[in-house]
Amino acid sequence: FFFFKQKTAYEIKECDWSSDVCSSDLQSNSGTYQTAIGANAGVSNTATQQVAVGYNAGIGNSGASQTAIGYAAGASNTGASQTAIGYWAGRYNSGNQVTGLGYYATRGNSGNDVVAIGYQAGYNNAVSNQFIVKQANINAVPLIQGDFLRDRKSVV
Repeated sequence: FFFFKQKTAYEIKECDWSSDVCSSDLQSNSGTYQTAIGANAGVSNTATQQVAVGYNAGIGNSGASQTAIGYAAGASNTGASQTAIGYWAGRYNSGNQVTGLGYYATRGNSGNDVVAIGYQAGYNNAVSNQFIVKQANINAVPLIQGDFLRDRKSVV
């Protein structure tokens, strides 16, 4: 059996090759429970429970419980409990409980309880309790849209 103690960025003074993390990889973080993989991933976060995978993913977040996977995904968010998967997905969000999957999905979202899937789905969305599936530009009508609060659904 092998036992390992997980180190935090604060415990690693210089690059410690016995660890998967170097202190320089998690620069300027005051939040705890940070995990980052990729160049510039997960830097400058102030909240807890951040996971960032990809170049420039998950940077500058103050909202807790963020998961960002993809090039520049999930950055500069103030809302909590957000998941962003895709190129530039889930950036500049202030809404809580937001899931975006796709290129630019949920970028600039301010609505709470939003699930958006597809190219630019939920981009600049300000409406809460939404389920959005689309594959078009930001002005196109979604293929599927639902309102969780009012129990409404529409299919194009």
